[in-house]
This record gives sequence, structure tokens and C-alpha cells, in this order.
Amino acid sequence: MHPWKNIQQVLKDRADSEKPRSLFCYSFGNIHIPNEITWTIQRLKQFRIGHPVLLHFEDHWDFILWFWSVVFAGGLSVLSSPLSNIEEDRHKHIQNLSTLLESPICFTRSKFLPFFGNSRDIHLHSIENVIGKSEQESSHADNSRTYGDNHDAESHLKGHNDDPTSNFDGVFTGNGTYHSQADGVKGGDLLMLMLTSGSTGNAKAVCFTHEQVLDAVSGKAAMRVLPRDRPFLNWIGLDHVAGLLEIHLQALWLGVDQIHVSAADIVTSPTIFLELISRHRVALTFAPNLFLAKLVATFESLQQSPKLDLSSLVCVTSGGEANDINTCIAASTLFSKYGAPHDVITAGFGMTETCAGSLYNTRCPEYDVSRGYTVASLGKCITGIEMRIVTSEGQVAASDESGDLEVRGKVVFKGYYRNETATKQAFAPGHWFRTGDRGFIDSNGNLNMVGRAKEVININGVKIVAADVQTAVENALGNRVARLVVFSTHASHTEQVTVAYIPKAFPIGDQEMMDIARLVTQACVIRTASRPLVFALREQSIPLLPVSTLGKISRLKVSRLFEDGEFAADLEFHHQTVLRASGAAKQMYMSGSKPENESEGALIENVAETLGAASDVLDITSETSLFDIGFTSMHVIKLKYHIEPRLGTDVPVVLIMKNPTIRALAADIDAYMKQSQGDSDEPATIEDYDPVVIIRGEGSKTPLWMIHPGVGEVLVFIGLAQCLAQDDRPVFALRAAGFESPYQRFESINQTVDIYTAAIRRCQPRGPYALAGYSYGTMLAFEISKRLNADGNKSRMDLGLSQRAAHNSVQASPWDALERLMANLWAPDNPDGLVFLCVAENTLLHQQVAARANKNAAVNTDDHLSYGVGPRASPRLKKALVPFFNSEFRPSEPVLEKELLVLPGVAAVIDALTWAICNEGQGIITPAPFYTGFKPMSAVRAGGVLIPAPFKSVEGYYGLDDVFDPILNSKSLERTLLQATPDGVTVRAVMISNPHNPLGRCYPAETIREIARFCGRNNLHLISDEIFALSVYHNEQATSVTPFVSILGADLDKCIDSHLVHVMYGMGKGFGATGLRLGVLHSRNEGLIAAVSSISVFGWVPYVVQDVWADMLEDELFLGDFKLENHKVLAKHFTILRSFLNQQNIPYYSNVHAGVFLWVDLRRYLPGNSAPEPATSAVDANHDGEIRLFKRLLKAGVVVSQGSSFGTEELGWYRISFAVEDQALNVGLQRLGR
Repeated sequence: MHPWKNIQQVLKDRADSEKPRSLFCYSFGNIHIPNEITWTIQRLKQFRIGHPVLLHFEDHWDFILWFWSVVFAGGLSVLSSPLSNIEEDRHKHIQNLSTLLESPICFTRSKFLPFFGNSRDIHLHSIENVIGKSEQESSHADNSRTYGDNHDAESHLKGHNDDPTSNFDGVFTGNGTYHSQADGVKGGDLLMLMLTSGSTGNAKAVCFTHEQVLDAVSGKAAMRVLPRDRPFLNWIGLDHVAGLLEIHLQALWLGVDQIHVSAADIVTSPTIFLELISRHRVALTFAPNLFLAKLVATFESLQQSPKLDLSSLVCVTSGGEANDINTCIAASTLFSKYGAPHDVITAGFGMTETCAGSLYNTRCPEYDVSRGYTVASLGKCITGIEMRIVTSEGQVAASDESGDLEVRGKVVFKGYYRNETATKQAFAPGHWFRTGDRGFIDSNGNLNMVGRAKEVININGVKIVAADVQTAVENALGNRVARLVVFSTHASHTEQVTVAYIPKAFPIGDQEMMDIARLVTQACVIRTASRPLVFALREQSIPLLPVSTLGKISRLKVSRLFEDGEFAADLEFHHQTVLRASGAAKQMYMSGSKPENESEGALIENVAETLGAASDVLDITSETSLFDIGFTSMHVIKLKYHIEPRLGTDVPVVLIMKNPTIRALAADIDAYMKQSQGDSDEPATIEDYDPVVIIRGEGSKTPLWMIHPGVGEVLVFIGLAQCLAQDDRPVFALRAAGFESPYQRFESINQTVDIYTAAIRRCQPRGPYALAGYSYGTMLAFEISKRLNADGNKSRMDLGLSQRAAHNSVQASPWDALERLMANLWAPDNPDGLVFLCVAENTLLHQQVAARANKNAAVNTDDHLSYGVGPRASPRLKKALVPFFNSEFRPSEPVLEKELLVLPGVAAVIDALTWAICNEGQGIITPAPFYTGFKPMSAVRAGGVLIPAPFKSVEGYYGLDDVFDPILNSKSLERTLLQATPDGVTVRAVMISNPHNPLGRCYPAETIREIARFCGRNNLHLISDEIFALSVYHNEQATSVTPFVSILGADLDKCIDSHLVHVMYGMGKGFGATGLRLGVLHSRNEGLIAAVSSISVFGWVPYVVQDVWADMLEDELFLGDFKLENHKVLAKHFTILRSFLNQQNIPYYSNVHAGVFLWVDLRRYLPGNSAPEPATSAVDANHDGEIRLFKRLLKAGVVVSQGSSFGTEELGWYRISFAVEDQALNVGLQRLGR
């Protein structure tokens, strides 16, 4: 039993020991007293005890220093993994971390700051600024540093005893602030968070307690006897659980020295690995299977064996991927040749969630050879964990029976940080953690793996989702292939991304095959940092593809076919074809594409570094265009930071932007260097400025000239240029002057247009010209176009529409189709016309409403033919609306006139609310399914983004009744909010329809309160569309009926600030008069009412319409009679539709009592279906079947609403309205029955 309660005590005791140990860091050693940094951290404004602090470093010493500093400061260290090379993925990851960690502090080096983009929710601090740049620079003077032992351990690790704020025991300072006290930290307290790989979605943060970590390193240390006087060697990043727990903390726990070296040094020269083991007499280290294979291959190629002594080596832990037994044998032989024991390799299994290695095979490879295994066993559990295999039936498997691996114990994590949903999904009853791996336990109790439950590709220990790679490849290829599949194969001692595709046409040309292989390789390298195996399928091999009835290709089955050699002929055919095509390419390379000088060669390596791969893997030449190999704006910045240390000077971004090929960029950089070192004082004039940035210099189509937005920079065009990669069109951009010396900014628009026009003519002397302006650039494009046309040239340009207008102008208008259909409505005198059962409109009491409206209807010249009091509601209408709202909505606090605003319909209210609440591109969450109008009403003009909150994937969901469950609503909304943030969408509101459209049921009060609590916690607006509040009827067969409760009367005071709650009501729906459009907004947010009022002039309800409604609302007798009659006729027509569906044996959602429609299940009638099937995911299903059924019904003369337009998760559901005149309803149902 270890004596420590927390990890601080371990470090303190080791620092206090009579024989303190060494920490030896190669390459980037650095030392500062951790206590001083701890004090600095605690003084930061955003720092809070126990809250996450993100650490993003690549250097071992940075990680160690700041990890311990945060721990002793009382913060919660979060070790950040390397950021993706793909800008979109990186942005999503950073946004997810920001949300998950609640806008944390982040410490990093200044060179990494640009990669966090413009995220304002993470409080970034460069460590150079925190502890002094000069000290940092001086500390990097040596190639290595040693800390501890005879190297001033007492001062560097223990601190100054006379400083009351800098010792490991912690103190209270004069102002009462508490500074870390190790003895006060309990074993169950959180120590740190580590991020999962995110291979199956957003990265999650695994919680580690002090007790859990101490138990884990104790169990690891007991796995085999280790000498107490020999060090550990680590070359894995400390953001990885293997580097931190297997090496750093275990060495600290045992009290032995530890050596850290950069992975780049080890991987590029494997011999250094053994040299370091020999030099430092290392006892334990780590090496995955791929590195072991590379190590063996390197030593086999050596002409002379080095002098090494590995007799000190006791254990080489190997994990993260499957260990090939032949590799283990060869590596064991190599180690033992230099004095190590033959069983030095210890294959193991571990995850972030299990504190790294938790099972070890200490008899590798002897045991595995005796059992005939081709992949090494993973051995038995350490103390503190147990395992089991569970079959698909949920039973514990017998020996040698395959199933899902589950583990539990005190070293297994207890949950993900702030992610209750993921935590619940991760554990089976009994707190067994579902690892996601499949395997079996042999008769000796050793674990053996057989694969993953999810389709991931394990490359050098990094798990990558196959579907993500496939998406990247599909985006890169566009429509160049008919179909493709990405799957995993075994090659080169690890798994390999393999891409098989069906050509668009047969036979495929040699050059086309080579081009496709190049594009696939580039996409995979950027996504996975590894080169894929690519091949085209021949015609005769296409039938071999295992395609399901839904058209899906099974990756697992394709992989097995590949391993069985079924595609050997395809591989050979592809290989020979590419060889032929590459012959000409090689000649071209030899004649001009290879590096001509040292500058080009160095720049090629810088580009490869930027993309995180070797140059030979990327197949980069001097004529390679940066933007053809996936460069984004962030890659441009990253390349700049790779070039500058090599040259020792700043490199302007414009040089990279203006020279897309390696050769051109190298030449321009050389010229820039010579110019910057020259002595010429001759001033540059603005007329000399060249604004042209060549994004793509070749192509046969009319060149495209893109003109910058107001800021003047052109990085914004890089993404568009990549989309135009296959367009065979030269693409240029014009960049403003003034970003770099010696040129000043333009003085006028005329000067700008003169210089830009001259530059265009210089590069393209004759038209036609194609110009596109972005935002402010549209005006410049227009002026340039006039200059070019004046010379007799033809130019065409973007029409200058805003992005929203340009998008909307090319969309198919729903009103065009509606007008065509409405021209042929069914009527007794038009028996072949269409019956509309698709519109949520109540026509049952049209005659009564019309009669009441006509009773006092008269156009008043003073009130109706003038501006009156302005666009807001008339005093008469407001006065009539107040008692109506107080009576029908039963608010907790009376509604006041000043809280009401009217617009022409609820559509206008939603548009105005979105405009007032959301900036363009910000989001509104709505539970699915949702009213189909929510999307265009919030997006078309106001630019909002509607985000559906799904239920089917929420644990505990069993059917549509659960859409109204308070707990499931909270879970669905929480998960949707978490997923929206990484997607780059800032959520501002939640919008519901109550009663629900299309489900026709009222929300229970407790569910409303739970939704309000969610909004309150996240400072989101809550919008309730209560347009069907008066459309409630009796359904005697409903098993669960909830009376209508408005959010105004749901007692939300303790749930949410009343200023965030807004109600919408449309008079036309409730009174069967949708043509008399009047939408009412209620809000107690005076600022919001004022904002919406400011644009109400654009949606002015005519005073004659306002008076019609005021007149009816003032007539209490009419209101009472109307409500009774309305409830009666709605119940009658609902019963007619329900009886029809029961007779036809058509399922429908039955717990309804509100609205004018039913949610009907027509899945069995979808083309290809003969019987009801399980619900189909709206993401994966084919919408074509639903559309074809809609058209079939249309041909029969009846129009219904497709479920997909409501964001349904189950295709094949339709909304059918019943509040139509009797004869029309009967005709429509007869046609539906046919």
C-alpha cells in the first residue's frame, strides 16, 4: 500500500529525499522555479481553483513544468493533444474544448497562438509573456539540461524556504488567498483531465483523480521487478497518457531518473533509441509495433554493428496497436543480441480511460509462439482492474469466445468531464466500461484482440474514423469517380488506409488513374499523416463488392476480401497503369521539377513539416502548387512560422500568397532576402505596387479575378480556390497595399481602381474578364469592370448581391410550386382538382368568422387610410389583446400593453426575433421533429441557423411520447449545444412549438420548466410558438393528455430570467382566418421589443385588419361561442381521419389533442417496402422513396406533407391535416385509401 494521498505528496517526498533523482530533457530543456510560476498562475484574473487550465505544448519540459505548476496552484490541468492540420477540424476541436471546459485559461508558446484562430472563449497566454521572454530564450542555450540529483535539486524542485508563497506545503498569504497545500488534497479529488483521441466524434475529457493515478502507477510498477537505480526513457508526448503515466509519473513514484527526448529525433533515426538506452543504462521504455519494425529494419541494413550495452534494459512496453508476432520475435532477438533478456518486450493494452497500460503480457513472444498466435496476446490485468468479454446477447463469454471487452476497477475512470450522456453510454450495469474493442480471453486468462466495435483505422496507435477519411477523399475527388470505399488493411507493421474506387467510365485512362491516386493520397496524408493504398476496381470485380440492400458497402467485408487476395488482379492492373503514367511524369520531374538549389529543397521540407508528413510521402516537387495539396489560410501562417526560424527573418504572408509553387516562392524569398539586406534608400512609389496574388496560374477557361473585402487581405479566398481546383480555370486575387513596407495604403478608390485595372491588363491583356468582389470588393469590381469595358473588352462580374441574397436568388421558390398547385383546387364544380391535406389551416368555421368580421366592417378614412400612430399595434388592438392573453394564456404575471408587438403573421415575428437575437450564422435549437416553416423564417432574411435537436440517439428514448419527456429534452438539448459549438455555430436560443407541430400534443409544464432551466443555465433565449393554443380538442382514446400550459403560466421564475422568454401567437390559425395575417409577440425584454419595433415599419399590419381583430376580441360572447364550436368541429374531423386510418391499418401518433393535423406512419408504402420496418435514420436513408410516394399521392389527387420537411428522424412519416370542409376531407381520404 503506497503512503501517499495525492500526487503533490509524491513530488514533495521525492524532492525531499536524501538522494533526489534526475530529470534529463534533450533538445528543449528549460528550468524555472515551479513555485514562482504557480504564484503567477494564481494571480491571473481568469484563474479559479479547481477549474480547467489547458496546456498546449510540444516540448517535454514545458509540459512537465506547467503541469506541476498548475497542480500546485490548485488548477485542473488539461493536457492538449496536437491540433489538426485541417482548418475546419481544428476549429471544431477548439470550439468543443471551449464549450466543454467553459472558456478555460490556456498556456502555450507564442508560436502556437495563431493556430487557435480568433477564438475569444479561450483565455490564451503565451508562456513567454507570463514568465519573461528573455529568460525563456536564455534557458534554451544548451542542447540538453539535467534537473535534480547534483544539479541544484533543492533550489529548482523544492523552492526557497524563506518565501511564504513558494513551498510545496502551501500557505495562506496576507490577503487570505489559499495557495496549494498538498496535505489538504484528498485522493478522490480531481487531479487532471486528459483528452481522448476523438476517433468517434468530439474529443472527450477523461477525469483522473489522485487516488486513481496513484493506484495505476502502483499497479504498473508491480507488473515486473524493476531496479531502483536505473532510469526510464520517454520519447512520447506528455499529452499522451502513455508518456505521462507510463514513464513520467511511474518513474517519479518509483524514485528513479527519467530521460525525455523528442519523438522526431527517435523516429527519424531509430539507432539513437538504442544508443540512449545504452548510454543512460535505461531499465524501462516504450515502443509501439511500427517503431519496433522500423528499428529491426534499420539494424538489418547497417553494414557495421554498433557497440551497445542493453543489459540494463528490463522492459520495453509496447501498445497502442496490434503487435505482430514476427516483429516481436525479430525485435526481441535484436535486444537480446546486445544483452537484454529475450522477454524484454511487454505487449500491453490500455486506453486513456484506463490510465494507459492496464494489461500486460510479460511472456512475449514465448507465450504467443507456443499458442500459435500471429498477434501478441495482451496478457493479464494489473492490480486495480478486472476484465470480461460480453457476447452480443449480453452474456459473459466462455474461454476463447469472442465478444466485447469490458473493464472495471479503481484505476478505471468514473466519467467524462461535463458529459453525462457520454458517461452513461460508456458504462454497462455494474460500472463495466465498454472499451469499444472486441476480443477473447484464452484458457490461461490472457486477453487477445480481434478488432474494434466501431470502424476505425489504427495507424501507428492513432485511431482514425474510416468514415471521416472517406468524406475527405470524396470531397477531394468530387465527381471524378462513380463510387469509392475506404477501409483498413494490414501492411508495413501497422494498419493502412486503403481506398478502392469504381471509375466513372471504362476503360479509365492512364493519366486519369494517376491523377485520382494523387488526389486521394493528398487528402489522406492531410487527414491521417500516412500514405494510403489506392486502386481502381475493374469491371469484373465490381460484383464482388458486399453491398447491402440499402446500398451500403461493408468495410469489414471488403477488408476480408482484400486480405483473401480477391483484389490482387485489380492491384496489379492499377500498379502497372500508374507506372506507365508516371514514366512521363518522372521524365518531366527529372527535366525541371526537382529542386534546383538548396532554397527549393529546404522549402519543400518546410511545406512537408507544415502538413505534418514527410516530403516523399506527399510527393512534393518544385512545381507543386501549395493550394493543390490542401493548403488553407492557417497552413499559410504555419508555413511562415516554419520558414522564419530557418532564415532568421520575418517573411511577409504576401510572398507565400503570390507564389503558389515551391520554385516561385523560393525565388521570391531569395529576392526578398537580398532586397532586405541591401542599402538602397530609394523610396518605392505606390505605382510600383503589384497587387496580384496567383492562386492558380494555369487553366484553359476565362481567368477569375477576386477582389478583397474591406480589410484588404485575400486569405478568405483560399477555400474558394480549393473548390475551383477541378475547374481548369486560372484564379487570381487582388490584395491591398500597406500590409508590408515600403508601400503605404491606397489614398483613394480611384487610385485603387487604377492600380488594380493596370495589374489585370498586365496579366490578361485581352478579355473576356471575370470579376468577383467580396463585400466591399464588389464596389471595386464594379468600377474596374467599367474601366475594362471602356476599352472595348467584355467583362462579367458578380451582380453585387449580398451573400444571403445571392444564395436565395438561385433557390427554387416554394411559392412557384404552391401557386401551380393552388390553381387546381378541388371543389364540387372541379371534381378532378387537388385536395390539400398538407396545410395546417382551419377552414371549418370560415363562414362564422366571415360573418362576424363583416358585421362591423367599414373602412374609416381617419383610421384606415392614414399612417395613424405608426407601424406598431393600434391602441385599440393592444387594449383588446391584453385581456385575451390574460384569459387564454393564464400568465403568472399579467400581460401589459407595452410587452406586446404586432407584425403581419408569426412568420414575420420569427424573422424579426431572429434578427434581434442572432447575428448572421448564429443558431437556434429546436427539438425534432419541428414546424417546417421555422427554418426559412429564421434563415432567409435574418441569416439564422436552425439546429434540430434529435431524440432517437438519446439514451432512454423509445418513441414519440418521449419527445415530451423533461429529462430527454434536457439531454437532447445539452448534446445538440455541445455539438453545435465545434461546428462553428454560436447558439443563441431554443424555439419550441406548443402545442407541438407536427405531433399535435401540448408540452407538460415540467418539460417546459426543464427546457427553461437548460436555457437559463446557458443564457439562451426561450421562444415558444403557441399559435395552436386555441386549437385543443377532446381525444377520448389518448392515453396521456396534457392540458395546454403557456410558458407565460409555467412558473419559470426560478428557471430562467424573464427577459429571455418570448411568446408568439398568430390570430389567423386559432380563428381559422389565416388570410387576415396578424402575429403577436410578447416579451418582457424592453430592449428586444424596442429592437423589433425599429424594423416593424417593414412589416406594417394594415389598420383595417387590426380593427377587424380588435372588434372580434372585444366581443366576449362571440369568443366564447367560437371556442366551443371550434373544439367540437376539430374533434369531429379528427375522429373522421382517425377512423379512416384505423380501417386502413395505418399507424399514427395517437396521443394527440391539439392542432389541426395527425402525424401518420406511411413507411410501409414507401417504394420497395411491403411491411413496416424499423425506423430509418434521416441521415442515412434515401429521401427518394418519400418523394416518390408524395408524387404518387399527388397523382391520385391528394397533397400531404412529407416528414423530411419537418426534420424527422424517421423517414416515411407524413403530416395530414383534417380541418378541411367535410366533403373535401372525404374525397381526400378516398384518394389516399386508393
